[in-house]
Amino acid sequence: MLLEIIDLYDDRDSDYRIGLKFTSDPEIIEFESDYLSSPFTQNFNQTLKWYFRDYLTDTPWKTGDKDVVGKLIALGQEMGDKLLGEDHELMKVISILEANGIGNLSVQIKSNRLEFFREQWEALILPESPYILSTACRAFERHYTATEERPDTEKRYELNKDNPLHIIHLVPHHDQKNNTESVHSTLTADYVTELQEYDGAVHYRPIPVTNWQEVFQQLRESPVHIVHYGGAITLDADKQPCFICGTEAMSIKDFAKEIKNSDAPILVVEPGFVDGTTNITTETILASIATEALTEGFSGVVGLSQPTDPWTTKSCFTGIYHELCKGLSFSQAMVEARKNLQRQTESDLFYPSPAPFHCWSLLRHYSRGDQLFFFSEPQQRTNLQETQRYTSIRQRMFGFAAELLPPEGHRTSDGILTTVLEKSREPQPIIITGEEGCGKTHLLHHLAYFITDNAVLHHAFFFDIQEHNYSESDILGMIANVVSKTVAADQTDNHDQTEPANTHSTWDKLTKTRTLFVFDNLTDWKGNDDEFARLSDFLNRLVDHGQIVLLSGQQAPSTILNPMVFQIPELTMPEVKQIARQRLTVFKVTDAEKNADYENLLDVLKGNPLLIHNLAPALTNHNSLELLNSLTEHFQQHAHVSPVTAAWQWQWSQLDELSQRWLEALSDTPGILLEMLSMVCDGNERPETASELFRVFGHEDSKLSDCIHAMEVYGFVIPHSHGRMINPRALDFVKEQQQQDELFNAHGEHIKILFSELTCMALSQLVMHTGKNPNPAISQYLLANRGIWARHLEHLWLSEKYRPFLETLNQLSVLLQQNQLTPELAAWSSEVLSRTPLPTVVLTDETARMVAWLRLASAALSAHEAKDNQRLQDTAKIWHQWLDQHPMNIQEGQQPDPLAYNALGFLEEYYQVVQDWSSLHQIALRAEQEYSAFKMWPVLTRIWFVLSDCALRQDDHEQAVSYEQKILHDLSQDQLPPNYQTQLNMRVLSRRTERADIELAQELLNHMKNAEDGDRLAAVLDMMQADIFFQDGQYQAAARCYQTLVSKGELNNAEQQQYIHMKLEKCKEQLGESEFQFIVDDIEQQSQQATVH
Repeated sequence: MLLEIIDLYDDRDSDYRIGLKFTSDPEIIEFESDYLSSPFTQNFNQTLKWYFRDYLTDTPWKTGDKDVVGKLIALGQEMGDKLLGEDHELMKVISILEANGIGNLSVQIKSNRLEFFREQWEALILPESPYILSTACRAFERHYTATEERPDTEKRYELNKDNPLHIIHLVPHHDQKNNTESVHSTLTADYVTELQEYDGAVHYRPIPVTNWQEVFQQLRESPVHIVHYGGAITLDADKQPCFICGTEAMSIKDFAKEIKNSDAPILVVEPGFVDGTTNITTETILASIATEALTEGFSGVVGLSQPTDPWTTKSCFTGIYHELCKGLSFSQAMVEARKNLQRQTESDLFYPSPAPFHCWSLLRHYSRGDQLFFFSEPQQRTNLQETQRYTSIRQRMFGFAAELLPPEGHRTSDGILTTVLEKSREPQPIIITGEEGCGKTHLLHHLAYFITDNAVLHHAFFFDIQEHNYSESDILGMIANVVSKTVAADQTDNHDQTEPANTHSTWDKLTKTRTLFVFDNLTDWKGNDDEFARLSDFLNRLVDHGQIVLLSGQQAPSTILNPMVFQIPELTMPEVKQIARQRLTVFKVTDAEKNADYENLLDVLKGNPLLIHNLAPALTNHNSLELLNSLTEHFQQHAHVSPVTAAWQWQWSQLDELSQRWLEALSDTPGILLEMLSMVCDGNERPETASELFRVFGHEDSKLSDCIHAMEVYGFVIPHSHGRMINPRALDFVKEQQQQDELFNAHGEHIKILFSELTCMALSQLVMHTGKNPNPAISQYLLANRGIWARHLEHLWLSEKYRPFLETLNQLSVLLQQNQLTPELAAWSSEVLSRTPLPTVVLTDETARMVAWLRLASAALSAHEAKDNQRLQDTAKIWHQWLDQHPMNIQEGQQPDPLAYNALGFLEEYYQVVQDWSSLHQIALRAEQEYSAFKMWPVLTRIWFVLSDCALRQDDHEQAVSYEQKILHDLSQDQLPPNYQTQLNMRVLSRRTERADIELAQELLNHMKNAEDGDRLAAVLDMMQADIFFQDGQYQAAARCYQTLVSKGELNNAEQQQYIHMKLEKCKEQLGESEFQFIVDDIEQQSQQATVH
């Protein structure tokens, strides 16, 4: 069904009439209606302009919304009444629509006059209808009749992830000289990340509008389906709209001709604040742009009828893009987007308390009648962090804070982001400058994310000079492993893959990659000038070798050669309000903005994002006037320091003493999750270590959770994805307070020991918890911060806190072993041992100390240099002598001696590492006696395997078999875990097969096939049978067994499949091609016959 609303204006006739034509095959209804004047008065249109531009940002609870939507609905109904026709023909149309469904109706507003398109047609409501027509029909389009219409044209692009929808967003250029944007704030970064949720199906690319030639060149480099223009608009001498690029204006006609070469069918135009057009409505300008663009070949033009804030603008346009990704035609997507906006009846963009707001009437769609389908089927939308694209980006980024990256790191607007992104293509370093807290770190993270996404980058590395004065060797050492792995993956030269990392080799490998280096807070360098000059020289050389270098600081250092410098622009008041709203919402502070002093409070915060972020939550404990007066007085008294420093001082003064003490203790461990400590301190039974720490702080009965809340309210604690941590920006200030605190000066070491013990206790509990309740995100956090845990663990060791040391070491060992990081633990253990005096005698009255030493020595045995480690040799000698001097003396009811147990375990591992089989045999015999007496079956089976190995190395086959027989027959089955005996049997079977002990292997295999679980293990046992045939030289039988397993497809394990393939290749070598192929064909034939049967 089609309803055409046609402009019948004739300047020779004073009566203005509108024609309506309704087509519902085969019926056609045509009639005319008088439309002498629009129901939408000039005053109402001015109110509408205020509503979309100023209402939300200017205390909406004071002004109210002036019932704009109610009036819009009433006027839409009046418009419908004007279209009834002399004989109420429209009512017949409405009856047909009710019978066939309004969702099947297409509406076309048709005219060749701009004046006709000034009308609010999208508000039209048909008589007696409950629906706004533009939100309920199938399509609602404005047609410029001076162009050739193509109503029957349908084009399907069949786009998908391999052939995505390309949207080019031409964004305002940021003027570096004046530090202003040429039009208005934009949110292209948010557009990009939101549309990345389609994981490649949409490619959204922002291009700063700086030079028309460059813009059109980039448009010609890749497919373009939608051109989204967000730049400046002005009027030429003939009052025709033009797009602005830099200082050059281009007519819509010329622009459309250039775009036509890229074959983009859709033009999207943001209204923004239009330059030199204050006397002409945005609706008229959009209509003028649309008529020109359609005349030059565009299929459709989309825009908004009024200027509005960039967040509402984005909501309107992304709504269209999301509907396109559902496989709808462009016309359908427009209606559905409008319908979705209609459901949004409130907005809390700028204040925590939502205000009534409706923006569905903004969208306009001008069309030539083409039916465009970009996707033939709906595209899947997932959480950004779950997409392959996001994963690929994050896997190449190192050292960046996840909470500052998209999507968590929300930006209020682009600012200079898109301009800097474009400039990052040039071979010059980029420096971002601005006062403390203005958003440099935040911007660097977003720039790094988008550069890593857009450029062909191997890696991106982040370094914060505020945390450490990095040297060239520091940097190259930190990135060595990552760069080496990348280069090795790209090369086949074995030498390059195995060459040890050093400064020179890392630099050479780095030059073979494309890498982004980000250095934050460069002007906070705390070293000497010569060291900074050397770092600057390194950065200059990185640029010379084609790497991208992003820097930040309050000023641009003179030692960086030929930089491009960009200053962070000041926030607009809507941006200030939005940051404050976000923080107040987090803390559930409502109605604070309705206080008369709220706006003045925001002014006092100087538009500084860090100040707003840290101080707005203080409204939890203060009203606006109290906070305003307190901050104003404080800033005046501390005008000699930076506003950020002054703010930290005020925030500190608001904390109670206990919260201050906890912050001072936490400042040495900034990466710890505070919930870890709270879990230990505030549990049902507070451990003595925690109680002692609270006593030292002078508040034994308090709760840590209360302190954490206070710290968060006053900006010292910030939320992360896994919990809360101390705000890294507060660290320097808090450490200064710690140095001035008499309590820490007098008892600092005692506090640090208690804190390390508490941290390790919390770590042990969390590792155990994740072991029982797997949480990959928490496990990754624990691994990423293993350096922190190692520091506290070493503190316990050096402080002789051996029991908590052992408990934590055991838990940490499990975590590292599960993640293939045992060598790292071994290297750390070896290094700690090397700095610890060796006990020359075994002190039986210091069991905890001795056991801790043995446990640490055992961990060190996995280190590369363990075989030649003198400290380990001396340890083995001391403990072997002690065991010789202390024979077993086991009495009934006695528990195993922990010293003997740990000594035997260490010596067993040590002698295997150094391959001292004689000593190993001696120790294993002692261990067998010890473990047999205490019926320690799992460790006893390990010792029997060791003794069997020792016998084989001494060519004593009979003795080796005897120990294997013990494993098979002498264990107490009722004291073993389920299936444990089966695992042991498989291990013995594998050993016998590997050493070609065919008769014993076959005997054991037959026994296992006849056992209760033989059917369950059939596939694995068949593979073992094949291995026995192979070891026995029965290659025909082996090949048949292996090929049968392949045909049955019973082995899904990739390693097993690869193993069988390797064995089949060896069988083919032994049998020859023809005989081997005969076996394969025979097995396949049998398999097919069995399937048919």
